[in-house]
Amino acid sequence: MLLGKIDLENKYLAAVSRFHNMVLLGISNQPLSIWIPEDEKRWHMDYEFHISCIWRIRQKDTIIAGYQDIYTEIDEEGRIVEEETESGTAEGNARGRTLFEKNIFGKMSSDWPLKILGFYESEVGDIRIEMEKGYCFEAFPTSSVEEWLEEWRFIDVICKRHYVWPKEKQRRLLLLDKDNTDFSQLLEMILQEMIQEEDIMVISAGICQGEKLSKRVLESGRCWYGIDLERVNRIHRVNMEEAYDYVVPIGVPLPENKAIFLEEILNYQKYVTTGDESRKELENMGKEICEAIGCDYEISDKCREKREKELKKYKDLLGI
Repeated sequence: MLLGKIDLENKYLAAVSRFHNMVLLGISNQPLSIWIPEDEKRWHMDYEFHISCIWRIRQKDTIIAGYQDIYTEIDEEGRIVEEETESGTAEGNARGRTLFEKNIFGKMSSDWPLKILGFYESEVGDIRIEMEKGYCFEAFPTSSVEEWLEEWRFIDVICKRHYVWPKEKQRRLLLLDKDNTDFSQLLEMILQEMIQEEDIMVISAGICQGEKLSKRVLESGRCWYGIDLERVNRIHRVNMEEAYDYVVPIGVPLPENKAIFLEEILNYQKYVTTGDESRKELENMGKEICEAIGCDYEISDKCREKREKELKKYKDLLGI
């Protein structure tokens, strides 16, 4: 199973929302409420489900909300105005007042957070999340098209891992430095802007785990994207059990068990950061890395704008 090692029991469903016709589930380790004001308590999702396939939420034998609700428009009184099929217009898919909002926020949200009692995944990608108070979320991939289409995505926010159904071959690029508090974080942000291929995942980590992000990382987050990276980015120590397709060691030697890496590229083991590298210098290093692994890249304002939108969407989901 794709999520065989993921244990969601005793975690909490803290939010259900949508982005156009994709449903978003927010899961937290603690019973946090999204309605707690930002200045009273820090809040983030530890896990996310992005669901694009057929789905439903039921409470015992009653369906609370389902896939078709997104395509069913309602008026201010909550009455159904028009029902669209999935092949309807993009405008219909993105409507702001639908049966989805009425059912999720009118019937279910008052019960959040909901403790997860069981999580099940079938060999064909079906998902079932059983929760307290009789709630159950179910998703059903149905496409028989041979061309790859993403049905759902599970994201471990803290570990920066993505699990996609159907399974995709994703190349993993590790940026490795001393403690993942400064240079590797900056270079990760630059590469996430530049790389144009969706099958490449950029991950930064340290030989050791640092305590807090450096001042220039936080300043870059505010300057480049208008976001507090302390609320979004996490500091990681390299996981020796994970396999990576490429590794870029920056100012550090490779770990002894080098077998976890398939290919070592652009050995910067003797690189010493000045602490004030310009964005241009970071982009030049990113260009060298992209060329070394043979991926498409672009350096432009459009790339930064795309990254800004991605982070804004993520920030809106977290409610920060």
